Amino acid sequence: PKHRWTGIDSNLGIKSHLSWCGGLSADNIALVTPSAFASWLRAAARQTFCQGCVVEIKVAQSVLLSTDTAGTWLQLSIISGFGRLSDSELTLAFVGPGDLQLIRIPAGCAACLEALTDLSVVWGDSPEVCGLGDDLIGDWMLRLLRLRSHSQADRRLQSLFQALIWQHGCRIGQGYWLPFPLSHGRLAELICSTRPTATRALQQLRQSGQLRDHPDKPGWLFRPEFLTLA
Repeated sequence: PKHRWTGIDSNLGIKSHLSWCGGLSADNIALVTPSAFASWLRAAARQTFCQGCVVEIKVAQSVLLSTDTAGTWLQLSIISGFGRLSDSELTLAFVGPGDLQLIRIPAGCAACLEALTDLSVVWGDSPEVCGLGDDLIGDWMLRLLRLRSHSQADRRLQSLFQALIWQHGCRIGQGYWLPFPLSHGRLAELICSTRPTATRALQQLRQSGQLRDHPDKPGWLFRPEFLTLA
């Protein structure tokens, strides 16, 4: 069947409707400014989404998963790559390749999927029975609440990285590899601190030798004992 998709460019605003058949390459979709985000929501509410199709999203680009402001359940399947679920600038969860995931989008929330690496994804409406299962967003919100309970920013950042490694890290010879980087501003949002505070906490991990950049790939390398740090 033929679908229609609306893309947003932060500098140009709403683009012309793009007709397409089959897969979609979301090269020009970006959510940067609040005004662009609001414009996309208004336009997307009038569109038919590409549910059930494989969508290819380039790194740092985003797609809108649903415009149902009453809240909804979705089935989300990440074929390859890693992403961040968000409501505007608020992080809701992180996703990676694996089995079918259930996400419950809260009422009043417009869930977007940002590609932290090049990403291939399929999503669609979830049957009502799936509403009784686990909720990916709920699980991640609980993790974030727990790590934010620490009084010190460096401890919060350490807990954040440990949670990300447990969920999406890879064990390699040098330790653990987190295959996507996060900006200092994003780290600050996740640990509820200012950007300079998050930068200092990140620098402390680097100076202690617990974290370093991967020499050949995106993301960070952590020492083998990092997950056992209290």
